[in-house]
Amino acid sequence: MLVTYMMNSDNLEIGIITGIWLMVQSFVIVGSTNFEGWAYIKTGFAGLVLLLSIYLITGTAVEILVTDLSHQVEINSNSYSQIKPTKEMFSDIILIALKYAFTPILLLIAYFKLKEKQV
Repeated sequence: MLVTYMMNSDNLEIGIITGIWLMVQSFVIVGSTNFEGWAYIKTGFAGLVLLLSIYLITGTAVEILVTDLSHQVEINSNSYSQIKPTKEMFSDIILIALKYAFTPILLLIAYFKLKEKQV
């Protein structure tokens, strides 16, 4: 129910801001459990490196996957049209995966790291 509320066109900005906030918070928790001294500065630097890596990898992957296929429509007797994948489709898929998979994975890593430190 919360996901459908956040994905509504009127509340899309709220969903994006909430997703980014949760991702940043979980990344800070993981960074503070993994780094000893200057934890937040190291976490910020690691976050910038991670964002740059994701940007470069996804941009290259989308270019490879959609190079000659974007904006092509085939019309035949079986269907009205067959739409080929576009860059926007892959970008949306990657953003949704990061939003809904990256945050729980980071929180799980932080949980296991805290359990390891307590034992």
